[in-house]
Amino acid sequence: QYALVGNLLTPVGVYAANRLMLPFTLAGAMGVAALIAWCVARRPALRPVAVAIVAVCVVVMAIRIYPVNRHWTSLVTLMQTDYEADPDNPHTIYHYASTLALEDDASQARPLLERALQLRPDSVQARYQLAQLDFDTGRYAQAAAGYAKVLEQSPNPMSPLCLDANLMLGVIAMNDERHDDAKRYLLAAEQIDPTDARVMHNLAVAAVLRGASSEAVQRYQALLERYPQREPGRSEFAGLAQQLR
Repeated sequence: QYALVGNLLTPVGVYAANRLMLPFTLAGAMGVAALIAWCVARRPALRPVAVAIVAVCVVVMAIRIYPVNRHWTSLVTLMQTDYEADPDNPHTIYHYASTLALEDDASQARPLLERALQLRPDSVQARYQLAQLDFDTGRYAQAAAGYAKVLEQSPNPMSPLCLDANLMLGVIAMNDERHDDAKRYLLAAEQIDPTDARVMHNLAVAAVLRGASSEAVQRYQALLERYPQREPGRSEFAGLAQQLR
Protein backbone atom coordinates (compact mmCIF):
# COMPACT_ATOMS: atom_id res chain seq x y z
CA GLN A 1 0.00 0.00 0.00
CA TYR A 2 2.67 2.49 0.99
CA ALA A 3 4.81 1.53 -2.00
CA LEU A 4 2.11 2.09 -4.57
CA VAL A 5 0.43 5.21 -3.21
CA GLY A 6 3.65 6.67 -1.81
CA ASN A 7 5.25 6.39 -5.24
CA LEU A 8 2.31 8.11 -6.88
CA LEU A 9 2.21 10.90 -4.28
CA THR A 10 5.93 11.27 -3.56
CA PRO A 11 6.07 14.95 -4.58
CA VAL A 12 3.20 15.89 -2.25
CA GLY A 13 2.85 13.02 0.19
CA VAL A 14 4.90 14.33 3.09
CA TYR A 15 3.58 17.86 2.63
CA ALA A 16 0.04 16.46 2.64
CA ALA A 17 0.77 14.55 5.85
CA ASN A 18 1.98 17.76 7.47
CA ARG A 19 -1.31 19.33 6.43
CA LEU A 20 -3.32 16.64 8.27
CA MET A 21 -4.09 14.87 4.99
CA LEU A 22 -2.56 11.59 6.13
CA PRO A 23 -5.96 9.87 6.71
CA PHE A 24 -6.94 10.56 3.11
CA THR A 25 -3.59 9.30 1.84
CA LEU A 26 -4.01 6.10 3.84
CA ALA A 27 -7.56 5.67 2.56
CA GLY A 28 -6.27 5.95 -0.99
CA ALA A 29 -3.58 3.36 -0.25
CA MET A 30 -6.16 0.96 1.13
CA GLY A 31 -8.36 1.48 -1.92
CA VAL A 32 -5.53 0.74 -4.36
CA ALA A 33 -4.48 -2.32 -2.36
CA ALA A 34 -8.06 -3.60 -2.26
CA LEU A 35 -8.37 -3.18 -6.03
CA ILE A 36 -5.16 -5.12 -6.64
CA ALA A 37 -6.25 -7.86 -4.25
CA TRP A 38 -9.62 -8.13 -6.00
CA CYS A 39 -7.99 -8.40 -9.43
CA VAL A 40 -5.52 -11.04 -8.24
CA ALA A 41 -8.30 -13.05 -6.57
CA ARG A 42 -10.29 -13.15 -9.80
CA ARG A 43 -7.30 -13.94 -11.98
CA PRO A 44 -4.45 -15.65 -10.07
CA ALA A 45 -2.28 -15.39 -13.17
CA LEU A 46 -1.98 -11.69 -12.47
CA ARG A 47 -0.20 -12.31 -9.15
CA PRO A 48 3.37 -12.15 -10.62
CA VAL A 49 2.44 -8.94 -12.41
CA ALA A 50 1.12 -7.40 -9.19
CA VAL A 51 4.26 -8.42 -7.29
CA ALA A 52 6.43 -6.95 -10.06
CA ILE A 53 4.51 -3.66 -9.97
CA VAL A 54 4.94 -3.37 -6.20
CA ALA A 55 8.64 -4.23 -6.43
CA VAL A 56 9.24 -1.59 -9.11
CA CYS A 57 7.33 0.99 -7.08
CA VAL A 58 9.40 0.22 -3.98
CA VAL A 59 12.66 0.68 -5.89
CA VAL A 60 11.53 3.91 -7.57
CA MET A 61 10.18 5.32 -4.32
CA ALA A 62 13.42 4.49 -2.50
CA ILE A 63 15.33 6.47 -5.10
CA ARG A 64 13.00 9.45 -5.02
CA ILE A 65 11.80 9.66 -1.42
CA TYR A 66 15.02 10.70 0.33
CA PRO A 67 15.54 14.13 -1.27
CA VAL A 68 11.80 14.87 -1.27
CA ASN A 69 11.37 13.78 2.33
CA ARG A 70 14.40 15.78 3.44
CA HIS A 71 12.93 18.82 1.72
CA TRP A 72 9.36 18.64 2.96
CA THR A 73 9.89 17.50 6.52
CA SER A 74 11.72 20.75 7.31
CA LEU A 75 9.35 23.05 9.18
CA VAL A 76 11.27 26.04 7.88
CA THR A 77 10.71 24.84 4.31
CA LEU A 78 6.99 24.36 4.91
CA MET A 79 6.61 27.86 6.30
CA GLN A 80 8.80 29.29 3.53
CA THR A 81 6.59 27.63 0.91
CA ASP A 82 3.49 29.23 2.42
CA TYR A 83 5.25 32.59 2.59
CA GLU A 84 6.41 32.45 -1.03
CA ALA A 85 2.89 31.55 -2.13
CA ASP A 86 1.44 34.61 -0.37
CA PRO A 87 4.29 37.03 0.48
CA ASP A 88 1.98 39.91 1.43
CA ASN A 89 -0.04 37.95 3.98
CA PRO A 90 0.96 39.03 7.51
CA HIS A 91 -0.02 35.63 8.90
CA THR A 92 2.29 33.65 6.60
CA ILE A 93 5.07 36.19 7.17
CA TYR A 94 4.67 35.88 10.94
CA HIS A 95 4.68 32.07 10.91
CA TYR A 96 7.74 31.92 8.66
CA ALA A 97 9.58 34.49 10.79
CA SER A 98 8.66 32.66 14.02
CA THR A 99 10.04 29.43 12.61
CA LEU A 100 13.28 31.17 11.64
CA ALA A 101 13.50 32.63 15.14
CA LEU A 102 13.17 29.15 16.62
CA GLU A 103 16.09 28.16 14.41
CA ASP A 104 18.13 31.07 15.85
CA ASP A 105 18.17 32.82 12.49
CA ALA A 106 17.60 36.35 13.80
CA SER A 107 19.07 38.06 10.73
CA GLN A 108 16.26 36.74 8.53
CA ALA A 109 13.50 36.68 11.15
CA ARG A 110 13.78 40.35 12.18
CA PRO A 111 12.99 42.03 8.81
CA LEU A 112 10.13 39.60 8.27
CA LEU A 113 8.59 40.41 11.66
CA GLU A 114 9.00 44.12 10.96
CA ARG A 115 7.28 43.60 7.61
CA ALA A 116 4.42 41.72 9.29
CA LEU A 117 3.94 44.63 11.70
CA GLN A 118 3.92 47.11 8.83
CA LEU A 119 1.10 45.15 7.22
CA ARG A 120 -0.73 44.58 10.49
CA PRO A 121 0.36 46.96 13.27
CA ASP A 122 -2.14 45.51 15.74
CA SER A 123 -0.63 42.00 15.66
CA VAL A 124 0.39 41.44 19.27
CA GLN A 125 1.81 38.01 18.38
CA ALA A 126 4.23 39.47 15.85
CA ARG A 127 5.14 42.31 18.22
CA TYR A 128 5.81 39.88 21.06
CA GLN A 129 7.93 37.67 18.79
CA LEU A 130 9.98 40.69 17.71
CA ALA A 131 10.43 41.75 21.35
CA GLN A 132 11.54 38.25 22.24
CA LEU A 133 14.01 38.32 19.37
CA ASP A 134 15.37 41.63 20.66
CA PHE A 135 15.73 40.16 24.15
CA ASP A 136 17.51 37.05 22.89
CA THR A 137 20.00 39.19 20.94
CA GLY A 138 20.74 41.55 23.85
CA ARG A 139 18.68 44.53 22.63
CA TYR A 140 16.99 44.96 26.02
CA ALA A 141 15.71 48.52 25.59
CA GLN A 142 14.00 47.61 22.31
CA ALA A 143 12.67 44.43 23.88
CA ALA A 144 11.17 46.33 26.81
CA ALA A 145 9.48 48.77 24.44
CA GLY A 146 8.06 45.85 22.46
CA TYR A 147 6.73 44.05 25.54
CA ALA A 148 5.13 47.28 26.77
CA LYS A 149 3.46 47.70 23.37
CA VAL A 150 2.09 44.15 23.65
CA LEU A 151 0.46 45.05 26.98
CA GLU A 152 -0.93 48.24 25.44
CA GLN A 153 -2.37 46.58 22.34
CA SER A 154 -3.56 43.25 23.71
CA PRO A 155 -7.35 42.97 23.69
CA ASN A 156 -7.21 40.61 26.68
CA PRO A 157 -4.98 41.78 29.56
CA MET A 158 -5.30 38.35 31.19
CA SER A 159 -4.01 36.41 28.20
CA PRO A 160 -0.94 34.14 28.34
CA LEU A 161 0.82 36.58 26.01
CA CYS A 162 0.34 39.39 28.54
CA LEU A 163 1.63 37.10 31.27
CA ASP A 164 4.80 36.51 29.28
CA ALA A 165 5.16 40.22 28.47
CA ASN A 166 4.82 41.19 32.15
CA LEU A 167 7.26 38.46 33.12
CA MET A 168 9.89 39.59 30.63
CA LEU A 169 9.47 43.23 31.63
CA GLY A 170 10.02 42.13 35.22
CA VAL A 171 13.18 40.24 34.26
CA ILE A 172 14.53 43.25 32.35
CA ALA A 173 13.76 45.54 35.30
CA MET A 174 15.56 43.16 37.67
CA ASN A 175 18.61 43.15 35.42
CA ASP A 176 18.54 46.97 35.45
CA GLU A 177 18.16 46.97 39.25
CA ARG A 178 14.79 48.71 39.00
CA HIS A 179 13.37 46.60 41.78
CA ASP A 180 10.06 48.43 42.24
CA ASP A 181 9.27 48.12 38.54
CA ALA A 182 10.28 44.46 38.59
CA LYS A 183 7.92 43.77 41.50
CA ARG A 184 5.07 45.60 39.77
CA TYR A 185 5.41 43.66 36.51
CA LEU A 186 5.87 40.32 38.23
CA LEU A 187 2.84 40.87 40.45
CA ALA A 188 0.84 41.68 37.31
CA ALA A 189 1.99 38.37 35.83
CA GLU A 190 1.06 36.61 39.07
CA GLN A 191 -2.48 37.96 38.82
CA ILE A 192 -2.84 36.26 35.45
CA ASP A 193 -1.51 32.88 36.62
CA PRO A 194 -0.32 32.57 40.23
CA THR A 195 0.86 28.99 39.63
CA ASP A 196 3.23 29.72 36.73
CA ALA A 197 6.62 28.36 37.82
CA ARG A 198 8.57 31.09 36.03
CA VAL A 199 6.57 33.82 37.74
CA MET A 200 6.85 32.19 41.16
CA HIS A 201 10.59 31.77 40.79
CA ASN A 202 11.24 35.31 39.58
CA LEU A 203 9.12 36.78 42.38
CA ALA A 204 11.32 34.93 44.85
CA VAL A 205 14.48 36.18 43.15
CA ALA A 206 13.11 39.73 43.05
CA ALA A 207 12.39 39.57 46.79
CA VAL A 208 15.99 38.51 47.43
CA LEU A 209 17.31 41.39 45.33
CA ARG A 210 15.13 43.86 47.24
CA GLY A 211 16.41 42.49 50.54
CA ALA A 212 12.96 41.20 51.53
CA SER A 213 14.26 37.98 53.08
CA SER A 214 11.05 36.86 54.78
CA GLU A 215 9.04 37.32 51.57
CA ALA A 216 11.74 35.51 49.61
CA VAL A 217 11.57 32.51 51.98
CA GLN A 218 7.78 32.36 51.67
CA ARG A 219 7.91 32.55 47.90
CA TYR A 220 10.63 29.88 47.59
CA GLN A 221 8.64 27.63 49.91
CA ALA A 222 5.50 28.12 47.81
CA LEU A 223 7.48 27.42 44.64
CA LEU A 224 9.08 24.23 45.94
CA GLU A 225 5.84 23.02 47.50
CA ARG A 226 4.21 23.11 44.08
CA TYR A 227 7.30 22.20 42.04
CA PRO A 228 9.54 20.14 44.37
CA GLN A 229 12.22 19.44 41.76
CA ARG A 230 12.36 22.97 40.37
CA GLU A 231 15.88 24.18 39.66
CA PRO A 232 17.53 26.54 40.31
CA GLY A 233 14.86 27.20 42.95
CA ARG A 234 16.00 24.40 45.25
CA SER A 235 19.67 25.39 45.26
CA GLU A 236 18.85 29.10 45.57
CA PHE A 237 16.54 28.46 48.51
CA ALA A 238 19.16 26.30 50.21
CA GLY A 239 21.70 29.10 49.84
CA LEU A 240 19.24 31.68 51.16
CA ALA A 241 18.36 29.52 54.16
CA GLN A 242 22.05 29.13 54.99
CA GLN A 243 22.57 32.91 54.84
CA LEU A 244 19.67 33.52 57.21
CA ARG A 245 20.93 31.14 59.89
